[in-house]
Amino acid sequence: MAGSRPRLSRGEVGAWVLKGNPAVWDYRAALAAVDRRPGVVTAHAWTVGVTHRARLIEPGDPMVVWITGPDEPGIYEIGLATGRVGTCRVGTGSTDGAQGATSDVVPIASVLLSAHVPRDDLRADPVLRGAEQFRIPLIRNPTYLTPEQRDALTEHLEQSELRTAGWL
Repeated sequence: MAGSRPRLSRGEVGAWVLKGNPAVWDYRAALAAVDRRPGVVTAHAWTVGVTHRARLIEPGDPMVVWITGPDEPGIYEIGLATGRVGTCRVGTGSTDGAQGATSDVVPIASVLLSAHVPRDDLRADPVLRGAEQFRIPLIRNPTYLTPEQRDALTEHLEQSELRTAGWL
């Protein structure tokens, strides 16, 4: 197809980005419901689209949770994929609002950051401003950071959180 971009390859990915839209799913209420605390690794699953990209995720891949919307958007969690994408029935805490439906999910173990990295800080970073989330904000999960963007993101994070998340 003329003008189409080749499919993404694993070599282009430094970290997978899982976005949450608070208009569809209340991220903060979900955190409170399970008593999530900063600095603690928590295992959970995140809905992803049925896409070529989702099938590229492998255990151990770096993961980023990016909450969108008008109220304090930015990166709230970092961690690792703990398995491959699989299909399951989605409960009431669905990240895409598909409660009771069957959806593809990726299992992750992530650390809630002590302070999120605000979208404005990410956009101001000379490397991160080119992130796919800024270029194509409505694309389905997962999106990605390049290896260079992942490295730039680490400059905005605490070393202890990077270690706890398995990024160091």
